[in-house]
Amino acid sequence: MKHPLRKSALVLLAFFTIAVKAQRTAIYVDADALYKTGLDLFDKNQYASAQKNFIEYATLSKSSLLKADATYYSAACGIELFNKDSEWLMRQFIEKNPSSTKINNAYFYLGKSNYRKKKYQETLEFFEKVDTYKLDKEQLSEFRFKRGYSYLQKGEDTKAKADFFEIKDIDNKYAFPANYYYSHLSYKEKNYEIALLGFNRLVGNENFGSVVPYYITQIYFIQGKYEKVTKEAPKLLNDTANIQKEGEINRMIGESYFNLKDYAKALEFLKKTELASGLNPQGNYALGYCYYKSNDCSKAVQNFSKTTEAKDSLAQNAWYHMADCYIKMNEKFKAKNAFYSAYQISFDKKLTEDALFSFAKLSYELDFSPYNEAVKGFTKYLKEYPQSPRKEECYTILINVYSTTKNYSQAITSIESLENIDPILKVTYQKLIYYKGVEYFNNGDLDNAEKQFKKSQAQNSDLKWNSLCQYWLGEISYLRKDYTTAIDLWKKFQVLQGSVQLSEYDLSNYALGYAYFKRKDKEDYINANISFRKFLLSKNIYEESKITDANIRAADCYFMNRDFGQASDYYKIAITKNKLDVDYCHYQKALCDGLNKNYNEKIRELKTIEINYPGSNYLSASLNEIADTYYKNLKEEDNAIAYYEKILKNYPSSSFANNCYAQLGNIYYGRKQDDKAFEYYDRFVKNNSKSDEAKDVLEAIKKILEAKGNVDEMEKYFQSVGNPLSENQIEKATYAAAYEAFYTQKNCDQAIPKWEMYIAKFPNGKYITEAQFNLAECAYSKGSFDKAVLGYKYIIAKPRSIYSEVSLTKTSYLYFKDKKYQEALPLFQQLQTIAETPSNKSAGKFGAMRCAFFLNQFDVALTECNKVLNTEKLTPQQTSEAKYINARSLYETNRLDDAMLEFKALTKTSKNLTGAEAYYYIAKIQFKKQEYKEVEKTINKLVSYEYSNDDWNNRGMLLLADSYMAKKDDADAEVILNTIIDSKPKQEFIDEANKRLDELKSKQNLRPAAPSNNSETSNEMKIEFNQTKRDSTLLNNLLLETENQNLTPSTGTVTEQPK
Repeated sequence: MKHPLRKSALVLLAFFTIAVKAQRTAIYVDADALYKTGLDLFDKNQYASAQKNFIEYATLSKSSLLKADATYYSAACGIELFNKDSEWLMRQFIEKNPSSTKINNAYFYLGKSNYRKKKYQETLEFFEKVDTYKLDKEQLSEFRFKRGYSYLQKGEDTKAKADFFEIKDIDNKYAFPANYYYSHLSYKEKNYEIALLGFNRLVGNENFGSVVPYYITQIYFIQGKYEKVTKEAPKLLNDTANIQKEGEINRMIGESYFNLKDYAKALEFLKKTELASGLNPQGNYALGYCYYKSNDCSKAVQNFSKTTEAKDSLAQNAWYHMADCYIKMNEKFKAKNAFYSAYQISFDKKLTEDALFSFAKLSYELDFSPYNEAVKGFTKYLKEYPQSPRKEECYTILINVYSTTKNYSQAITSIESLENIDPILKVTYQKLIYYKGVEYFNNGDLDNAEKQFKKSQAQNSDLKWNSLCQYWLGEISYLRKDYTTAIDLWKKFQVLQGSVQLSEYDLSNYALGYAYFKRKDKEDYINANISFRKFLLSKNIYEESKITDANIRAADCYFMNRDFGQASDYYKIAITKNKLDVDYCHYQKALCDGLNKNYNEKIRELKTIEINYPGSNYLSASLNEIADTYYKNLKEEDNAIAYYEKILKNYPSSSFANNCYAQLGNIYYGRKQDDKAFEYYDRFVKNNSKSDEAKDVLEAIKKILEAKGNVDEMEKYFQSVGNPLSENQIEKATYAAAYEAFYTQKNCDQAIPKWEMYIAKFPNGKYITEAQFNLAECAYSKGSFDKAVLGYKYIIAKPRSIYSEVSLTKTSYLYFKDKKYQEALPLFQQLQTIAETPSNKSAGKFGAMRCAFFLNQFDVALTECNKVLNTEKLTPQQTSEAKYINARSLYETNRLDDAMLEFKALTKTSKNLTGAEAYYYIAKIQFKKQEYKEVEKTINKLVSYEYSNDDWNNRGMLLLADSYMAKKDDADAEVILNTIIDSKPKQEFIDEANKRLDELKSKQNLRPAAPSNNSETSNEMKIEFNQTKRDSTLLNNLLLETENQNLTPSTGTVTEQPK
């Protein structure tokens, strides 16, 4: 370093010498030599020796000015030597010598000292006090660089750049690093041409030669000079200095080839990037597109799916190409969803339009639409693009979709949203409303079904649909038991133009027959008979069971009109068909034969039941009829006795048991076998002592006992059966009053208090069972069900009587109606045991099955299901319900394979929501077995099932999303869940969909983040320039420090992706 102030110091020394008139001592001569030698050593950078001279001089010198200068030089040497107290000494110098000419250099040294310690704020504070005009050229270059670098470290890029600019193009030892930092800051500011100019100057530089080529390549890449990137970037791969950036270099090369449309070359480098360091969204898109162009659709989808989170133009293109890949992979369902996702992002208008059209068309091709997607898609397309050249195609497909869709509500709403309904489309509109009515009907919603049928009729566009609506309106009135209205509607149906060609025309005769049969007004049996026989004349082919049933009902009508010959003939036809209620037909024919006095033929028919139908509900009645016919008509008492005894042996609890006791008593009484007669009469009385029939029996017993002359025994006997005369008279009067009100006047309001009075006065009276029953019946008819249950339960608790079956039937029904399934279940099971009426026995089976199911007693439910399914003459709805409960119970008891078979059967037989639920449980079983592809197929069937509804479709779509999530198809799961939410279903489904979306987002947050596009700040170059004891080592340290810094520039890519 040169010291311009050295000369002034010598002049000043000469002045002092003259002032003392040349009177110097040896001490002064020695001190001058020390100071001069110190300056020489300082200039030669021999700071340690120089410092010793300056310290010694300061001790000896009497000159305050030179002594202050010596203190400055000593502190400066200390700073150069890294002495710990050097900075403090320099501060002391400044404080004590504020007017010294060395103050400017002192601040400069303090700035350098703090720079070396990386105290950049303090560095700037000291440099702020330096007058740059007093610095020499070398000092000024050092000052500019170190102040610029300090500004850089403090984030004041503009000031830093100004300092670097001053020295980057002039000859000084800081020119190269200043040029580098200036270029780096220009790069950071996106002034790429200026940055490129600076970096090119550093090519080949020993310190920066390994860094700047990477910067230069980055700039070419950002500027879109892809030919230059593909030419220069491969050279970087051969430089070991770039080994850590190999993945990024491969990415730039790959994306450059990609933008040059050389997809094979792009694929080569992008694959290396993926394996080495992963790709950002642009890189994943480029790699996916390369695979796409190479027809490797599976890998293309894998990479495209990584670019869909941002919802930008890149994501839209990715979804669009994914859709094309899915089509090539024959995964049209996923393709449809991908097209819809591309449409929703809506960056590129033309692509958005094409995606919507493709989505709608695929929905139509798949015939699968959870929310009538084909209808919604084409309707939306026509609204958004009314002038599209595809308009005619849309209308053609839309009509086909309306004709085939199963989501009638959505289709109707869609048509109604059109400004004008074309006449051709109006026929379809009327048909859709009709099918919506049928859907409501099949689901048991008669009110809404009626509204839809009437609405369809109001369109009056097609005679066929007008007639069909009329027919089903009749069915609705019939199910409401409004038989008169049903008859009127069906009769009008039969005269409507267009009805004769329908299969329902013949069925209307069958339906009319039942309506007349159920109404039971005057001449209704005649009209019912005519209608059933009209149906039997039909040339159409129907199930044999329906044909048989019509024959039976025609026979019943003849029977009710007392035309027993014709009735017998029709029962005979039904017997011959051997399809339905054969035992009933034999029994009824036997009654006809008996009424026609063909007693032997009657017995033959009844014995057919005994021999061929041992489990028949009519067997005990048949045996009783045989016995009565032998006894009362044929007078064959021995045969009669045999059959009465057979009933008592095989059916001791039968309601016919008392008749057997009475008739056997009569037979033996007539034969004068009084003891034998008394035995049977006694059993009758003990079973049925309070009935009217018992009076006659007691009279006979009285005669038998009187004949024996044992009055005491007779009195005791009558006392034992509860017939003391005094009590009996009172009881009879009380009973008679209630009887009159109930039976004769049929006035429950009057009968109820009278029955209650009888029960209160005679809780164990002769007629107590009848009284309890009749009181319960009145209460039931008045809607006082709690009171009715008390009476019925009293009957149920007693031995079986003629009231037991009815009491069990109604009590079990009332408990079931009030959802008291625990109480109802044993009553239904008991009803099965004692019921003799087929309908009640069937009610017992169905009730027990339902209660067990509702109580989650699934093993019991399975047992009861088997009983129901073995019952003859079940309606399709009853069969469907039993099979459904059977399937659900198997599922709930984890018998999944058996449950699967039952649910599959339900999908083929059920014509209502049960079928939809069956598909859902099939999918749940497949999900439990981790058969996820099968789940997707089954859900497709569910939502295309014509009897399904939005609720089951939503449940199915949630399960499908669960399946996708289980097999890691998160992108498809997200599409399904967003589709559910967009359709605005019930809140419960929105909540479930959002819950799953939250799970997906949590999973995505746990994934490693993709490389950032904006890494300028994190990758800023930080190079230290520390002066050491020897300036000659500065560049070596510079090189070392450069190698230790992260010099990676920004890797942002701005390219227009191909579509």
